[in-house]
Amino acid sequence: MNGQQSTRRQQFAIGASILASAGVAGAGALAACASDRGGQPNSKSAQPVTLEWGTDWTGGARGEATKQSIPAFEEQFPNIKLDMRANPDDVYQAFVANLAAGTLPDVMLFSGNLFQEWAEKGAFVDIGPALKKNKWDKESIWWEPLNFEYKGKVHGLPYQFVVNTWVYNKTWFRQAGVPGPTDAWTTDDLLEAGKKLNLPADNRWAIQMQSSPGHAWPWLYANGADLTTYTTPIRTAIDQPKAMEVWNYAIDLIHRHRVAPVPGGPNQTKGVASFQAGGLAMAVNNSAKSLGTAIRDQFEWDVMPTPRWAGTKKRVIGNNNQQGHIVLKPAEQRGRVEAATQFAMWMAGEGGQTIVAKTGGATPVHKKTAYGPLYLDGTPPGLKLQLDLLTKKPDQDSRGFRIIKYFSQWYAAVSPILDKGFNGEISAQEMAAQATRAGNAVLDTAQ
Repeated sequence: MNGQQSTRRQQFAIGASILASAGVAGAGALAACASDRGGQPNSKSAQPVTLEWGTDWTGGARGEATKQSIPAFEEQFPNIKLDMRANPDDVYQAFVANLAAGTLPDVMLFSGNLFQEWAEKGAFVDIGPALKKNKWDKESIWWEPLNFEYKGKVHGLPYQFVVNTWVYNKTWFRQAGVPGPTDAWTTDDLLEAGKKLNLPADNRWAIQMQSSPGHAWPWLYANGADLTTYTTPIRTAIDQPKAMEVWNYAIDLIHRHRVAPVPGGPNQTKGVASFQAGGLAMAVNNSAKSLGTAIRDQFEWDVMPTPRWAGTKKRVIGNNNQQGHIVLKPAEQRGRVEAATQFAMWMAGEGGQTIVAKTGGATPVHKKTAYGPLYLDGTPPGLKLQLDLLTKKPDQDSRGFRIIKYFSQWYAAVSPILDKGFNGEISAQEMAAQATRAGNAVLDTAQ
């Protein structure tokens, strides 16, 4: 175990001790006002309150969404004022530090990777009764219970819906005489098209390929593999045969076929322009709509179907709504649970998600808004495909990485090793062996 991981475990122990000593108790039953408007929160609040809200949506399109959300929410809820507090990059460490100092906000945009650990420690409030009284319609959103539910209690609602979306440069395809991607496209088709599109002499590359979850990971799922087992105790499965098929293919795109630039390390391909700057013919993006601002009229582009895994002809779309607004225990102590719940509902519902749709900081988690004209405004023309690919069929699924209790520590251990394999610093086989050992070491300590 490296020092960083050890420090995180120590912080975890400190946080658990703080919670235990704080003896936080419920402030009584939630007094959420019922609503007959299809799950929209009641805009009337009995007492004026200032709600402390932690978020890392502070820059770019996401920062603009935050900027617009504050006055829009306060206009609908005149008795609730928002005190927005910017989260630093390392939300986990900030959470522990603020917990120790007694300065946690009432509601926080929280990582699903850390949700189960802190739910187990009793850091969150059960807002289930308030949601029921407000007639919250769970079917109105894309919902991942692992990020918000723990032992029958609901502690928050989704806000940031991330869909790993493949996009392609239509102008580049046309100039190269390559037909556009189709629904039937497999990883074999991706490679063949990549060979025809590739322009390495100009430092322009056919495919973006990295070790991050949005790239090769969905092909693992489509090939019937996974990153960890579903057993007790959990084991790392990175080195299993079906996983190795995918790792070898993805790394070969970079180092054997050379249709993708080397993403990092000492042999990194320098000076590669981004997709939006015209440096890549095909790429994966987590907020495809926001690319339009940068691309403008440089070239035609669109969403493409995620390539199916050639061996199974199945497709899995990488997605997660891992960040949502979680109501924290201080809200209970300060008598702000009702206000915090109303805010979480508004941000997950049509109010907040309309702003997300307009600014393009993420895919709206509210289905009606996502399929509405504000989000599907023609930029890019085929953006609806991103949503349609979320529909589960016999040959198509939609999922993210398996949320496990110790995922963050596990991922911190294995991801640098995966990077080395994709960078060509070590072989795919050595990458898988090392990452499996490192992942299991974390799980052995944590479990």
